[in-house]
Amino acid sequence: EVNQTAQRMQLPAPNLLEMAKTRLGAVKGVVETGDLALVLMGREAGGPFPVVFVRTDNYDELLGQLKPENQDGPVSQVTVANESFLIAKKGGYAVLTSPANRDGLKQVVESATSVKVNDGTREFTQHADVYAVATNAGVKMLSQLAIVGLQTVKQQFTQMGPQGQPAIAAFGMYEDLFKWAAQEVNQVAITVQIDDSGNVALAKRVDFHNPVEYAATGSAASATKRLAQLPKWPYVAAAAGELGDSAAFDKWMQMSLDMMRTMYGSKLTDEQIAKLIEVSRQSMKGVRGMSFAFGVPKDGGSIYSRMGIIMETDNAAAYIDRYLDVMKQMQQLVADNAGMPYQVVTAEKVEVAGAPGMKVVMQISLAAIGAGGEQFKEMFDKMYGKDGKIAVYAAVIDANHVAIAYVSEENLREVMQAAKAPATGLATDEGIQTTAKLLPQKAQLVGYVSPEGIMSFAQRTMQAILPPAQQPQIPAFPSSPPLGFSIQYDGEALEAGMVAPAEFLTALGKYIAAVQQGAGR
Repeated sequence: EVNQTAQRMQLPAPNLLEMAKTRLGAVKGVVETGDLALVLMGREAGGPFPVVFVRTDNYDELLGQLKPENQDGPVSQVTVANESFLIAKKGGYAVLTSPANRDGLKQVVESATSVKVNDGTREFTQHADVYAVATNAGVKMLSQLAIVGLQTVKQQFTQMGPQGQPAIAAFGMYEDLFKWAAQEVNQVAITVQIDDSGNVALAKRVDFHNPVEYAATGSAASATKRLAQLPKWPYVAAAAGELGDSAAFDKWMQMSLDMMRTMYGSKLTDEQIAKLIEVSRQSMKGVRGMSFAFGVPKDGGSIYSRMGIIMETDNAAAYIDRYLDVMKQMQQLVADNAGMPYQVVTAEKVEVAGAPGMKVVMQISLAAIGAGGEQFKEMFDKMYGKDGKIAVYAAVIDANHVAIAYVSEENLREVMQAAKAPATGLATDEGIQTTAKLLPQKAQLVGYVSPEGIMSFAQRTMQAILPPAQQPQIPAFPSSPPLGFSIQYDGEALEAGMVAPAEFLTALGKYIAAVQQGAGR
């Protein structure tokens, strides 16, 4: 399957087992269809060290080919490609590491216990072609290594003065994320699977120390069906899913606001953050599902000129009232805080597109960008609207549905009309239907990203912000199904995945060839 996938993308295919055999300089004793594993082992003193496991059906024959220089009990020292390695046998594997890790290798060989993974992780990796697992100790160790690395990078940017502050803030955000992971995450598993048709699936499972209940249930099919209420625009990205009340919202909101405070230098107090979480939760009360589409912008229009959202709620009119109240409270909370990326300018209840609704005007904060933010004003005016202001419109469709659109009432009317004619909506897109069949069927949230839409969006963005002579010529992406994304949370673990249909991989190969051909002219 790996070879077929590489051929579709017009790339050379890596054969890990052949690479290992070539590296070892040995053929006999290595199982042709066996496993190959790299394990990062921790130790009390010093950093982690790597150990490679290669499946063998005759360790003595394999060792003989390597011509061991000396032996220390079960451990032998060999030279491979002018480098020294230690090698030993453990079960049906040859285990290799560098000479500096002799004591560690002995511990691996003598250990009577295996890596501890929970039942969920074991089941998740069972059918994967390739997978990686970080145990609780591994999560803490890798998080700490990442934090130390980020702190080192931040110190380097400190020497740049004010110009280095945006980068310092960005790295600080990731530092906070790794600190959060060290405290909250128990295990992480990542898998890669290629089916017989050449479709590629990447997935990640995160188990938490303190999981919280999440009541929403659904399927990839039911979530995708929600896209039928949105216009069949040329789209960049679309998403839909089942929602429900959960204490998990508070945790994610707290983490997001903390990261925002780090990223934008926001002066939000702990009390203000608590209030923002409270009002945000109010806005989601009674919400049962949503669908969202970010379309390719209209010619000469704002990047939000084709953005539509449908919210399913217990009471549409009450949702409008709650959301409006939330916007007004947020306006008061962040009114004097230039570090916030967006400011609420006005929030009012109005009749929109002939239905009860609201209009909210938000403004992007140039101060939040940091030093030199004013130089982006002209670009923001073209991309968002005059003075960086964005109008958000919402209106009641029926008793349980609310439509939301940006920029103008005309855009909202377009969304509302599509909601009343689902037979011709975005869910009928053939590419979306193809990718939807490949997503995990228990997923509560699904997303689709169109490579054609991304390239069209990039081209129009360049046209908006660059003079004609400086605009790069971006080749059109061949027609293909979109990339698919999924999220599933069962109260114990979060599973997130991405699927790349075989047809997309073929189109990607053609696109890479077109780019290379254009670059060679």
